[in-house]
Amino acid sequence: TGKVPRVITIYDLIPVVKPEFVTSGQVSLFKTSLARIAPATDCVVCISEFTKRQFCEYTSMSPDRCFVAPLAAGPSFRRITDPEAIRNTRARYGIPEGNYFLSLAAPQPRKNLAHLILSFFRLLEERGLTHTYLVLTGSKEQGWMSEEIFPSAASSEQFRSRLIFTGYVHDSDLPVLYSGAVAFLF
Repeated sequence: TGKVPRVITIYDLIPVVKPEFVTSGQVSLFKTSLARIAPATDCVVCISEFTKRQFCEYTSMSPDRCFVAPLAAGPSFRRITDPEAIRNTRARYGIPEGNYFLSLAAPQPRKNLAHLILSFFRLLEERGLTHTYLVLTGSKEQGWMSEEIFPSAASSEQFRSRLIFTGYVHDSDLPVLYSGAVAFLF
């Protein structure tokens, strides 16, 4: 380290700021990788200002050697206006007719899906929305510690049928699901 300048991308600091959300092996590997960064010669690219601030605080690296380059959607992510494509994709994932909010997240505590579900139920109750759904995509295999999500989902007998758990969604279907949604919730 330090002899050949490198550009290193940091997506987040979850393994060191929230180690309970990852395995101990991931924490160890991440800390080792951070220790190998040469602050005088390497440059770091972070995907957000928040990550840059966290990274610079954690490592004491100069913000002058850290840059922000937000992630962007790939070329396949474009608005889909074909009603048949939207109808077919909704049917494939069991999304009924009506409006829906879309959330893409593996069931992990840091995604706060339990709070999202409870907030959605509150919205339905306060606004009296009918034929409105919350579509939760994300593979259980990519998540962990999701025990709090399902009790939240079951907490309202009146509204639990408005939750649609699709499981894994193929990348080619995502533009259609985004396009058909009232809003994307993150």
